[in-house]
Formats: sequence, C-alpha cells, structure tokens
Amino acid sequence: MIVGGDFNYSRLLDDLYGERGNHEFFDRIRDEGFMSFHRLFHETDEQTFFKKGGMEHQLDYLYGDTPVVAHVESCEVVPYAQIEELSDHTPLFADLGSEPLQRTKT
Repeated sequence: MIVGGDFNYSRLLDDLYGERGNHEFFDRIRDEGFMSFHRLFHETDEQTFFKKGGMEHQLDYLYGDTPVVAHVESCEVVPYAQIEELSDHTPLFADLGSEPLQRTKT
C-alpha cells in the first residue's frame, strides 16, 4: 500500500512551537507499519512547501508498507523551479522496481 500527499505536518513545527501533534503523526504512521520513501534515501526532511516568508517545511510525503518499500529504488523532491508557477508545494517523485531490494536502512 502507498499513501502520499500534502499532510500539513512538519517535524519543525513541534520543535519550534511545542507539541502540537506533529511528532505524534510521524510516530503513529510508523506504528501503523508505514515507512517514508524519502527517508530511505535522505537523513533529514527536505523542503516541499514554498510559501513566501515561510519556513523550510516538508509537508508532502510518500509512505509505503513493508512489501512496497522493498521495491522503492529512489525518492526525490521535484525542484521547486520546475513547478513554482503551479503550486507552493513541490511533489515527491519515487521510482519503484519490479524486484524487491535488500535494504540495510529503513
């Protein structure tokens, strides 16, 4: 199963303003067995929200369960310059292969 979209949650929000449920969201999605495609390849979040004067939040995510994550070959944030006329969010792009990969990092 794959779940993706603009979740409007950012790890930075709780870090800056105190607990507002953001960390709870990430804990709960992990506890339900979903893994972030982006975090398979990147140690930290990457900006996907580009509101003028806003912070560098990642609000957009792709998650998958264990069977799907085994097939994720890459996950990148589309450069904002490519979509800035369309949205203040930039999507994530993931490649999935037909054969499962052996992962050392999840």
